[in-house]
Amino acid sequence: MKKVVFIFLIVLFVLTPLAMQIPTGTKNLADTFDINPKNITKLTLNIPYQNNYKSTTDKKKINAFIHYFNQVTYDRLRGDVTAYMPTKASIIYVYGNDKSDFIVPYEKEVMISHKVYKVENGVIENDFIIKFYNSLDRK
Repeated sequence: MKKVVFIFLIVLFVLTPLAMQIPTGTKNLADTFDINPKNITKLTLNIPYQNNYKSTTDKKKINAFIHYFNQVTYDRLRGDVTAYMPTKASIIYVYGNDKSDFIVPYEKEVMISHKVYKVENGVIENDFIIKFYNSLDRK
């Protein structure tokens, strides 16, 4: 019996690290959110070095924003651990269907709903976020 338990533990400790190496696959934006992007009714964001949050409920602006974030794919980092976390970053809150979610983009990585993803097939440009922010009215 002791041999069976010992072998089981050895197999468990060998297979667990191997299983953690299996890639999770890339996801699109809809797969990373608790909210369906089609149901987003409000965006609120802040950019670094600004003390004001700005919001929009304009469906055209929301769709343009979602379209931009749909141009890349997201590959979840193992254990949601990143080697790069900026001291200042934009934060975007999304609202819809009585739910809320958030995005913290930092070019090649992004935190969405407390999960960290590597941005694949492009980058999330800070210039886009700043221009989008500046296009909104202060709330």
